[in-house]
Amino acid sequence: MSPRGRRAASVFSAICIFVSCGILFWAPTFFAGSYRLHYLSKFRQQGFSAHAVDVVGSDTMTLSPGMTGIAVSFAALFAMVSFVGSRSPGYLSKGAVVLRESLSSGGSLQVTSIPVPPSEGDKQHCQEEWRVLRFERCIEYLQGVTRLRHSADKPGLQFLGRALSLPYNQSLVSVVLAALASLGVPVVRAASLPGRGDAPLLRFLCIGLGGGSVPTFFADALPGCSVDVVEMEPAVLSAAEEAMGFKQNSRLEVFLGDGAEFALKAASEQKPGSRRGLYDAIVIDAFDAEGNLPESMWRPGGGISQALGFGLLREAGIVAVNFLPGTNLEPRLGAYRRGISASGSTPGVGFSVTAEEGNLMAVQTCSKAIPPETFRVILEKGAEEVASHVACDFDMSKLATKNLTFW
Repeated sequence: MSPRGRRAASVFSAICIFVSCGILFWAPTFFAGSYRLHYLSKFRQQGFSAHAVDVVGSDTMTLSPGMTGIAVSFAALFAMVSFVGSRSPGYLSKGAVVLRESLSSGGSLQVTSIPVPPSEGDKQHCQEEWRVLRFERCIEYLQGVTRLRHSADKPGLQFLGRALSLPYNQSLVSVVLAALASLGVPVVRAASLPGRGDAPLLRFLCIGLGGGSVPTFFADALPGCSVDVVEMEPAVLSAAEEAMGFKQNSRLEVFLGDGAEFALKAASEQKPGSRRGLYDAIVIDAFDAEGNLPESMWRPGGGISQALGFGLLREAGIVAVNFLPGTNLEPRLGAYRRGISASGSTPGVGFSVTAEEGNLMAVQTCSKAIPPETFRVILEKGAEEVASHVACDFDMSKLATKNLTFW
């Protein structure tokens, strides 16, 4: 290269370095704002509380100027990739309102219908649609999403019981089934039974109905189980049955009332000499319209903790709860541990996995003491075993162990 060429290259390199430094220093100013807006919107769409949104908003603003050097550039790059690369799922579209109903607690709910694009339907290109349940006073929060199919050979709409649209629902059912299998509960056998009305091998208690996706998945995937559901709001049950495609049957029954009170009453009224414990799994997903999980579901001395003390849970059973991102799980799982101990059973491992939205799927086991690293291996094996016997359109083995954390 000639001297003139070298000088030109040097000038060009200096300009590039200057511009790059400017980008490294100032990019966070722009992209931190984009990052914050993107994730605040995402959190609101997935049903998080206003308080949780404020916390996340304040946390993301730590990416603002004041950070320098390499840390700043990586933060800006992460924000940019997150902002540009994300894509909102189709069920967040506006849709057509198919049902409105008044809530007993005030206000009203609505159910909207949103067509599923052909590319997201099955291989036969059947016509499908999402049904989305929201409370109108907090319209940005999702209370439930189901997926229905129009069938040419069957009248009406078919509820697709294995199609869980919300990512945290996928994580919740995955970790519940994997945890049970890892404790030796016959999940695979329950999945293989024909479901001819025999006494169920497994019993689940789901607190919170929403659109009915999670309890329907359990009942559909495990013919050898029965599922009791407790829902506080009568209008939610009505909307689920009238507009979300949800159907009760002999193995899937809904009870109206307070979930903690139902659990406490059921546990305290067990007949002497009956099989110890009522349920293999207690699954709690019961947020109100403001996105808050009732304190009776997790506080020491609350209804669920007391019910565990009366022997609500069978040996080798679990309590699984959907908590918001950033929740301190130690005192909450501690409350379940104390309840299990009060019943005379042994509290086992407490852990959590993280859903795509950031929600924490917390699990407290009732079992003999197992070292965390040993349990990690057992849980991974259980997840793989369940995934090989339960057909669904998501990776159960991956979701059941994502960001596995012990408490």
